[in-house]
Amino acid sequence: MVSTSTVETKTERQRAKKTKPSAKRDRSAPTVDRAARAILAALNAATMSAQKVPRLGHNALDNYDYATAEDMILEAKKHLAEHGLCVLAGPTQLRPGVGDAPAILAQQFSLLHKKHGELCLGEREWPIVPGDGRPFDKATAAAHTALLAYFLRDLLQLARTEAGTSLDGNDRDAAAAATPRIGGGRSIIASATREKRRRARDSEKNLLAAITREYDRLQIFEEGRGDESVRVLGRTPVGLRDLSELLTRLKAKPSPLSSASSASAVHTEVTP
Repeated sequence: MVSTSTVETKTERQRAKKTKPSAKRDRSAPTVDRAARAILAALNAATMSAQKVPRLGHNALDNYDYATAEDMILEAKKHLAEHGLCVLAGPTQLRPGVGDAPAILAQQFSLLHKKHGELCLGEREWPIVPGDGRPFDKATAAAHTALLAYFLRDLLQLARTEAGTSLDGNDRDAAAAATPRIGGGRSIIASATREKRRRARDSEKNLLAAITREYDRLQIFEEGRGDESVRVLGRTPVGLRDLSELLTRLKAKPSPLSSASSASAVHTEVTP
């Protein structure tokens, strides 16, 4: 005769056996972990191989050098691709600003591996800051570019070439000038590029000074000089070539005094 307790024990064992997860289901979770670890290992290798990004861009208004978004994107793209990785820029969301705060561009990013799939990296944000000559649509496009560039910089921990590159620092040029240069192709190229930019800035400064003298000669005051530049040149002057052409055309214009003298002379000749 089988006791009631023995029957209950067998029943409990059968229930436990039925509810026990299958071996196939147990192996699926470590597979996901292995894929994530493989993607992170490839990212680590890409980070180790990534080089410093030279500061080849120049802000003429505040007079400092910076690493351009294009240079950061190209550097990151090269090293990610070498290790089977690429970045997938996902959906974006535009969040309106509150009060004086700017609107915010938010975007999802994922890291893709050619063999191990996708790893979601979350969301990043960047402010949209319109300004003079930069309407909202252009400011939004600039925010897209900056958001991607600085996401890649953080992802691969890309360094700048010189110290003193803090966005809110005032010692950028002093730190760059005090940084010793080490021989090598990249340093030579950076030095040559800075010298070229210095000459261009000097030329621009000389042209602007000469244009200012011409405006003074023509008695065109500061508030009307921008409109006069567009009228004379047919467009807003951009770059040294446009400034040089504007100076040439301004020099060809007679001054108000000489025009008045000529008119007076003509009037005197025809007067009986």
